[in-house]
Amino acid sequence: MREPHVKYFSWNKKETIKNMDIEGSENIAHLMANELVETFNFVAIKDFQNKIAISFALGDGILGLSYSKHGRITNEYMTESIRASISYLRLYMPEYLDLRNHS
Repeated sequence: MREPHVKYFSWNKKETIKNMDIEGSENIAHLMANELVETFNFVAIKDFQNKIAISFALGDGILGLSYSKHGRITNEYMTESIRASISYLRLYMPEYLDLRNHS
């Protein structure tokens, strides 16, 4: 007989899923940081990959709040998620970046 859902989804499993989510975000942040560095000319930003990961986490938290409150991601919360991520990155990145010359 199958155990109740609450017991089946124990703390250890929640922690594993949380860690997988963080690892996935860090992988995406690494890819995004590399793409930005390869595409644009800008002075290296200390711990840039982590800054990208933090911006993802900010946006993800807002999307999670929308899902908790509304059972879905609303347009309003999607907009706020994007605004928060961009606002955070503006603390570290210039507003405009020139493309790298790849010739």
